[in-house]
Amino acid sequence: MNKTIEQLIESLDTIPFLFVGSGLSRRYYNLPDWTGLLKVMVDKLNQDSFAYRSYEDRASFENSPYGINPKIASLIEEDFNKEWFRNPEIRSLDEAYTEKVENGCSPFKAELSYYLKQKSVLCPDLKDEVTLLNNIAKKSIAGIITTNYDLFFETYLSQYKIYIGQQALLFSQLQGIAEVYKIHGSLNDPQSIVINEKDYKEFKEKREYLAAKLLTIFMEYPIIFMGYSISDSNIRDILSSIVKCMSNEQVKLLKKRFIFIEYDAEMEGYDIGESSFAFEDNKMITMTKITLSDYSLIYNAIGKKKMKIPVRLLRLLKDELYLFTLSNEPTENIKVAAIDDDRVSNDELVISIGTTETISLDGLKGISTDQWYRNIVMHDLRYNTEDLLDYAPTLAKQVSGILPVNSLYEDKYQRIEGIDKLLVKDFEDIISKTIERARSRHPQIDIESILMEIPDIDKQMLCIAYLKKEQINLIELENYLKTQFEKDNDILKNSKPSTRTNLRRLIRIYDYLKGESKKASS
Repeated sequence: MNKTIEQLIESLDTIPFLFVGSGLSRRYYNLPDWTGLLKVMVDKLNQDSFAYRSYEDRASFENSPYGINPKIASLIEEDFNKEWFRNPEIRSLDEAYTEKVENGCSPFKAELSYYLKQKSVLCPDLKDEVTLLNNIAKKSIAGIITTNYDLFFETYLSQYKIYIGQQALLFSQLQGIAEVYKIHGSLNDPQSIVINEKDYKEFKEKREYLAAKLLTIFMEYPIIFMGYSISDSNIRDILSSIVKCMSNEQVKLLKKRFIFIEYDAEMEGYDIGESSFAFEDNKMITMTKITLSDYSLIYNAIGKKKMKIPVRLLRLLKDELYLFTLSNEPTENIKVAAIDDDRVSNDELVISIGTTETISLDGLKGISTDQWYRNIVMHDLRYNTEDLLDYAPTLAKQVSGILPVNSLYEDKYQRIEGIDKLLVKDFEDIISKTIERARSRHPQIDIESILMEIPDIDKQMLCIAYLKKEQINLIELENYLKTQFEKDNDILKNSKPSTRTNLRRLIRIYDYLKGESKKASS
């Protein structure tokens, strides 16, 4: 292939997912491979140099359908657990892991997890490489799938959300961004580790469901396999389950989306070629293979392909939008302005990302009382209700403590300091004594008759205010007020003082009645 590694990554249609195997654990933590780990556990149990060979021979004879290593692990675990409970001298767990055994965890898995956790120390020579990985993960890696147990990603990619085991993947709402899927379990939950024959049996039984869950990721994102050998059974089994769900045409599309990183300690620079996996039904996956010894080469190439915003923020946004879609209730981290579908066109709808202070409060500080009153009728301020009510007590101080808020208020906002003082408790509280005395001199019975008989706008507004609560039709009042703002959007600024006073009074009446109507319908 003539492409450079940078050109290869740049040609991908989006940032990649990493599919990571034990090669990374051995590289960065110098941890043992599967056979080496089982030998460590045997040495804890029996110092005989031929002890592991004995388990190996027994496993070969019994010929497990899940491979020899899971069978060896099962045989060792059975003997280990018996001895662990019988002999305190082989116990090395700290208090936290001992508690896990007390709660039903296998001592074998607990000791194995504790050993790996204690041995997980970053190789000093590779510190810069890991720092590079951490940096590119912020905007250049969509997520990670791994069969590793260790806590490397929890430690160095702490901004990613971790899912442990198949169960978490199958029954969680995954967002598919800034997430780590530990499909073989984790040291933090030793019982979740997939290592023995029973574990692999259960894993295989659910593998088709897992494959269906991962298929979406495989079709949406390029996948870079790292830390595996070409012949690794974990990779082959998972890929086999995935290709079963795909047509031959879909399988062919994977060629441009799958990249296999093969480690070769003797390699200087890198080499780009191809590698193929054959499966049942004559299906074959051909993928790009990059052979190298220095992982910073692939990390630097990946780092040049970036999302516009950090992947962690994208996951939080998807999470919040998903919850909002389900509940139709804004959350602490998502604010929704008071908008109606028929008033918002495609080019007007905006999603703004940032802190509450930068998005909401800076703009709210510029709101005038005229804008507030107009918004009660026209709903044209682009802020959510909670932020408006949070700011209301501050704005009210500019107008002698009077500000219409009843139509916005709900019981869930009672925590807002000072909001209770702004709520109008009774209709008559809005009406002055002068207006109350004038009612008898103005016998109109509804808004419609006032508009038919009185052409002057100031007199119209006064006469509507003379009406008793039960004489006011809320829809008629709303239509009247909207008409005034449609004629002059800045009527509260441009009109004479008497008109401004009368209009504000009507808006307060409308606000109170709207609030009463909302309470009655809830």
